[in-house]
Amino acid sequence: MRFTALGGLGLGLALSLAGCDSPIETTAATPYGGPPLDLTSSGPWHVIEAQAPSPGWKIDFEHSRPGPDAQEVFITVRRPDPQFVYPQVIVDQLVSTDVRTSEPIEIYARVVPHDQRGVGGTYHLVRTIEAAN
Repeated sequence: MRFTALGGLGLGLALSLAGCDSPIETTAATPYGGPPLDLTSSGPWHVIEAQAPSPGWKIDFEHSRPGPDAQEVFITVRRPDPQFVYPQVIVDQLVSTDVRTSEPIEIYARVVPHDQRGVGGTYHLVRTIEAAN
């Protein structure tokens, strides 16, 4: 009886956590509205370079997945915490991906508040890059 109750509790917890993140949506219809993102492909892996307008911005590589024409890479750009004051100085940030430079890549990004967590929401197409030779 005890094993069954614990098993049911565990199953209920697992099912409740399964729906926490919303599905990933991508769009090319509306432009990306965050700091400029570029790609550095000089080594074995694609590296995304962001030029944030202040040190409070945070750039995160979420994940990648195969797409119809290229590896799709998902980036989250977090706005600065409004409780702090940041100097207005451009900060270059580099974010490594798990996509080889020999593969074409599509960069999708979303801009979220500093304290938002979880994958989901709409990612906007930033750019598509062909494979490096």
